[in-house]
Amino acid sequence: MSSREFQKFPRIIHLGISLIILTIILSGIAIFVKERLLLISISMFVYGFGIGMCNGLVMRTLISSKAYVANYAMSLMIFLQMLIMMIGLEMFNEIVSHFNYSLDCFSAVNVGFGIIISLLLTIFAHNHRHKAWE
Repeated sequence: MSSREFQKFPRIIHLGISLIILTIILSGIAIFVKERLLLISISMFVYGFGIGMCNGLVMRTLISSKAYVANYAMSLMIFLQMLIMMIGLEMFNEIVSHFNYSLDCFSAVNVGFGIIISLLLTIFAHNHRHKAWE
């Protein structure tokens, strides 16, 4: 395997994290902008793209692992992702409902969750920086 292919994994993860950080900045700016709905919509679109890139690589890493049966590992991974998403949505709903679902609170909570997700993805990329495609 060439060294160029070996470096694809961390580069794609870092690109996804860069997109997530860009959206954190855009959501932070949206708190102070008067016409913020378009800015928030664009940042959520780019955020979804960055998370999708990183999520695809997490799935690829899981499938290529020889330690686990791929079907069981994938079903467990999807179950855990949905569980985390459900808990995150409930937390998000409780926080935003406390502030009467304002757009400022929506942006601020997205910034907080985005920072947490980008930190977790950075840890994942660091732990799997030597992963090569199989």
